[in-house]
Amino acid sequence: MKKFIIFLSCVVPFAVNAEGIYAGLGYGKITTDSGLTNVSGGTLDETDNSTKLTIGYEPDDTYSVEGFYINGFENRLSGDSNTTWNNADGSADNMDQSNPIVDEKDAMGIAFVAKTNITNDFNVLGKIGYYKWNYKLSAAGTHQSIYDKSDKDMMYGIGAEYNIDKNVALRTEYEVFEGGRTTALTDTDFDMLSASLVFRFE
Repeated sequence: MKKFIIFLSCVVPFAVNAEGIYAGLGYGKITTDSGLTNVSGGTLDETDNSTKLTIGYEPDDTYSVEGFYINGFENRLSGDSNTTWNNADGSADNMDQSNPIVDEKDAMGIAFVAKTNITNDFNVLGKIGYYKWNYKLSAAGTHQSIYDKSDKDMMYGIGAEYNIDKNVALRTEYEVFEGGRTTALTDTDFDMLSASLVFRFE
């Protein structure tokens, strides 16, 4: 949440004074592909919900460049000392205590967005970009980080946008975020299905 507030405080002063600038606030479902398989005696939950903040510059109605921040989300493996699984590299692993193992992530990046007008009020869009992800592995209840990692990867997505009026639009998107493998032997790939309100400043 702290990173979300910092990001918001940096971009809002520019947005309210610049033509062609837009800002979006969205909410969506995130599905993580941790790479863990063959979970026995426990439960692996790889879905979560999160908010997304977008700020962009749109020279015309055919393309834009935007920055985005996806607030913290997680997936968790719950079980006990009898829980076993295979890590993303195929190696066998087990839980040595009853505390859930939690993967926490957030993401910030930039993307190029191309749009095609279907009607005056309806557009379809595609995007490609580059982003930084932050990863933390922890054991719930201990409040102690076991492993932290940050890296950068590609992302891409498709979506549609409906103009409610000249200053407000409703956007839906499906985005895929490529990831890497952590030393904790999990993968960081995830995708996000979201809906956002987009506000244009003129």
